[in-house]
Amino acid sequence: MSELALREATLADADLLREWRNDPIVRQNSFTQDVIAPDTHRAWLERKLAANSGTKIWILTSDGEPAGQVRYDRDGDVAEVSVSIDGRFRGAGFGVAILTMSAPRACAEFGVREIRALVKLTNAPSLAAFTRAGFVRGADVDVHGDASASFAWRCAR
Repeated sequence: MSELALREATLADADLLREWRNDPIVRQNSFTQDVIAPDTHRAWLERKLAANSGTKIWILTSDGEPAGQVRYDRDGDVAEVSVSIDGRFRGAGFGVAILTMSAPRACAEFGVREIRALVKLTNAPSLAAFTRAGFVRGADVDVHGDASASFAWRCAR
């Protein structure tokens, strides 16, 4: 069994995060499917990593090797989560692990009451990961023409 850990993302992760974001499977499952250019991604990451940005990005490592990322964007007393796993680590339960490791931390650091996620109905691995991680599935919704499931994680208070 590998040792899994979370670490905060830094600007040094810009190329890795962009590589993961531009992965064809990640783009297919994303609500924004454009390929992201290096300069555009770096400027976005700088804004997201700035103090008081309302965003937290963590990298999941497996035996010290980057295996995936999770991002939380706070909006009032709710945070929206987005996750992706490096192609070499897919199918090994890392989606569940990154969610169960990071959700309580995001709740505590943001002080939010709930974490929400939207997942395309065509993305069976993510649908299963959110369910197995303890997120409660809500109503199906349309997101930019994509049929999607909504999920919620209630933060302990």
